[in-house]
Amino acid sequence: IALMSHDASPLKKELLASNLCSEAFLSIDDEVSEVPISFIFKGVLEKNNLKLENLLFNSIKKIGNEGIPNTSLDLALHQMEFSRLEILKDDSPHGLNLFFRTCLLKQHKGDPVESLSLHSLFKDLRKKIKDKLYVKKILNKYIISNKHRASISLLPNPKLEEKELKAEHALLKKLEKGITKEKKLQIKKNAKQLTSLQEKEENLDVLPKASLKDVSSTPKSYSLKKERKNLYLRKTFTNKILYSTLL
Repeated sequence: IALMSHDASPLKKELLASNLCSEAFLSIDDEVSEVPISFIFKGVLEKNNLKLENLLFNSIKKIGNEGIPNTSLDLALHQMEFSRLEILKDDSPHGLNLFFRTCLLKQHKGDPVESLSLHSLFKDLRKKIKDKLYVKKILNKYIISNKHRASISLLPNPKLEEKELKAEHALLKKLEKGITKEKKLQIKKNAKQLTSLQEKEENLDVLPKASLKDVSSTPKSYSLKKERKNLYLRKTFTNKILYSTLL
């Protein structure tokens, strides 16, 4: 996050300023045993692949030697912590999300308790980043000196669609030669049945649905306790996150 979260981040700023790429992203999957770190670049000319790769590693070395400002590290850590602690009303209940988080870690032979011990883990991490050499060691170990890496280039082919259509037509002609007359009639029959089935009007009443009658017309009320002048408080579990409304 401290390296690539926005255009002014030290690493992303260096990469974009080179004009070797139009966009740059960093992706990390931290829920598997061998965590992959992916740098993704767009708008790169094929002849500039090696230049961009060299710039990437030289920039990381430079950042490691010069260090990242403590404010940037604190902000990045706070963002990570908040995203892990906040209880969101998304597609799944919070308890189920916690289960999936621990389950994935268990599948990769990790300690599932670690994915739940967030407060102690972030407290420990805050102590570690106070050491100015800590970030340099991490960058050197997991990126610069890590030889388990691969560079993959995806090049656009303007004739790809035409090539695939020709291959598809050739395959269909080859298959057609080996099909009997009876088989062809059966294929046409199946196609008509499929078209008829797709055009048939479905009974939508069998699907679960909600109407305005299912929505309460009265808003949910939360009791507030007056702590002092112009300050009202409601105590509830928020994973140590304070939410406030200032008027």
